[in-house]
Amino acid sequence: MKRIFLATNLLAWVLLGTLTQGAPISVIVKGVKVGELDVTNYTNTSNGTSAGLTIDGDFTTTNQAAGGQLILNTIAPLGLTYMQTVLFNTNLQQEIFRDANGNDLVGTFADPPYLGYTLRSGARPFSTDNRPWYSTIQPAGTPGAIPPNSFGAHQFEDVPSIGWADSNMLSGLANVLNGQNGSLNFETALVGVCVQPAANPAMNPDPAFAGAYMVCVLEDFTWGLNFTYVGPQGGRTAGTYIAADYTTALVGLAFSNNVTAAFRGAFDKAGNNAGVEWNVNLVQADTCPEPGTWYAVSIGLAILLTARSAQRYVRRRAA
Repeated sequence: MKRIFLATNLLAWVLLGTLTQGAPISVIVKGVKVGELDVTNYTNTSNGTSAGLTIDGDFTTTNQAAGGQLILNTIAPLGLTYMQTVLFNTNLQQEIFRDANGNDLVGTFADPPYLGYTLRSGARPFSTDNRPWYSTIQPAGTPGAIPPNSFGAHQFEDVPSIGWADSNMLSGLANVLNGQNGSLNFETALVGVCVQPAANPAMNPDPAFAGAYMVCVLEDFTWGLNFTYVGPQGGRTAGTYIAADYTTALVGLAFSNNVTAAFRGAFDKAGNNAGVEWNVNLVQADTCPEPGTWYAVSIGLAILLTARSAQRYVRRRAA
């Protein structure tokens, strides 16, 4: 069940809007408060050149109840981090973000996808990412450790920005929206890492990408930007839309103790973006098993991964 904290009226793109959740969110696991999640800044930074926003957040053990740290140690034996997805809800297929091979990312996809993005400029951000979380927010590897402050004073920060105008023969946001309303929707989850495969970039494919993960979901929040068409009635000729044809507004910030089905679908190696998806089993933290069970499962996964790697090796040798 989502807990809706914010809503906002439409803001013209020449204006800025800032929202906060009002107070830190108590993170409850197995009936015990394990800490607080605080989104301290959520700001619409859109202007005549680009649509964008800034958001940051932090999980702390502030006001943690008795037994809370033990629970964190149990559900996050390798530490805590953040995972994220993004969905472009636009009239035309977007090519603003493509995967490492230049393929369009369709529907809800992991942010960033395996080995990062190919931008319209040709830039390749996150080209070394081979984990289902940002390389800048690696879990500490110790039981119950909170995410590191990877962005100055913050554990989590995102500053998505998309140009309105066309670039390098690819449509900008104004023409991707194509005279219709739309949105840019993010979902971010605070997770405890229970099982992750070892990395070996020398192998093809790298087990860090090909292997199986298990994480416990403590808290989830959704956010983003809404776009509303306010241009000429009846629209313009396709390909001639401009920034002033739209207003932007922050999506209402909402919290939940579990991820959505769309989020799960971005980490199941199936569907449109299967080639750049990890295989992650996302378990709601209240139902996460004890560490001994995780250990037994991790051994089984390691054996399975080794067997599959051996099969691929034999097939390559046979070829």
